Amino acid sequence: MAGAELFRGDFQAYSFTRHFHSEASFGAMQSGVMRSWHRDRNYTLQPDTVIMFNPGDVHAPFPADSRRWSFRMFYLQDELFERLSLQISATPIRFTEAFRLDPQLADKILELHKKLEGHCEAIEFECRMLNVLEHVAQRHAEKACTTPSTAPSGSVARMREYIHAHAEEQISLEALANVGHLSMYHALRSFREALGLPPHKYLLQVRIERAKNMLQRGEPIVDVASTLGFSDQSHLTRHFKRVFGVPPAQSLRRVV
Repeated sequence: MAGAELFRGDFQAYSFTRHFHSEASFGAMQSGVMRSWHRDRNYTLQPDTVIMFNPGDVHAPFPADSRRWSFRMFYLQDELFERLSLQISATPIRFTEAFRLDPQLADKILELHKKLEGHCEAIEFECRMLNVLEHVAQRHAEKACTTPSTAPSGSVARMREYIHAHAEEQISLEALANVGHLSMYHALRSFREALGLPPHKYLLQVRIERAKNMLQRGEPIVDVASTLGFSDQSHLTRHFKRVFGVPPAQSLRRVV
């Protein structure tokens, strides 16, 4: 995703020098225990600890003991971070603390980070990242998350129709929001509240149903996967089984 840099650190006997990053950065501990200097204090970080640095925050991680420790981080360039955070808050988000034990947020961050190492479309990144930033804005930022007003009548219906019409294309949350005449954050919240799924998961369900129909017509699974935006046949098979309980080949054998 343009403007987002990922970092996965796995260390043992390594101490960072005091340094800072020019962009907003946040992540989560994944395993082990590490310590970090920040603002003249040393902190102990364990799994489920969320790490949040504003641009220019000086810090220096170092080992807590002789064991290995690992963490995952996002570095978001100013333009992307501001664009996303302004969907949620009246001003760009600023973190109020560098380290916080928050298992729910840590899980969201780690899950998104792992997703981006594999196959993750723009709409899924935007939905998941806004969900992360909403959590941050509500609990760990200077500005509380603003509550969106009720979506105008027809907005969700238009967004839903757009997904069905463009399911074979790469859809961004921004494009979907434009169809609904909403902000990205408002579009995400309204869609999820009305239909029970965020847009990227709804899109996936539409594609899986469409894949089933295409396969029943005899189209090769490789072509179906490519047409519907899956990275490969195994990617389609994995999601197909999660929905229908069986892989595509077994599902076809049950059709009479």
